[in-house]
Amino acid sequence: MIKKIALGFIGAVVILNVAIAVIALTSTRDRDLSLADASIEYEQAVVGGNYEEMWDLSAPEFRDGLTRSQFIERARENAPPADRMFDWTVLNETFDDIARAHTRVQLASSGIQTHRIMLRQIDGQWRITAYEDYDGPWPPQEPPLAGS
Repeated sequence: MIKKIALGFIGAVVILNVAIAVIALTSTRDRDLSLADASIEYEQAVVGGNYEEMWDLSAPEFRDGLTRSQFIERARENAPPADRMFDWTVLNETFDDIARAHTRVQLASSGIQTHRIMLRQIDGQWRITAYEDYDGPWPPQEPPLAGS
């Protein structure tokens, strides 16, 4: 009797682990993220050290011709220590298939950080083309994107 219960428990744990792995592998791929969601998910990937998700959310031009493993290695070498986001704000504007987002995130250990994120829509999904610190006023005051 105890052996059957143990085997059932082990089976349940295996199934749960497989389900978690599938969710993790498909977390970003093939999802239609809004502009704000793509920006925040990229911030969370940078802050949390999720280099695979950084790759998944990046446009080809942001990858600088690197392979997936090269991009991940470069991100790992340059990433800040993993932290946790408490709160965030995203302000964005779009023009055709390009967008600019400004994020302001409250981190657990290093206070408030602000970034400018440039994005491009590829096959209906927003992908990061540039990610940099933003030191300007909040809310941001930048020239409009071309044509807007």
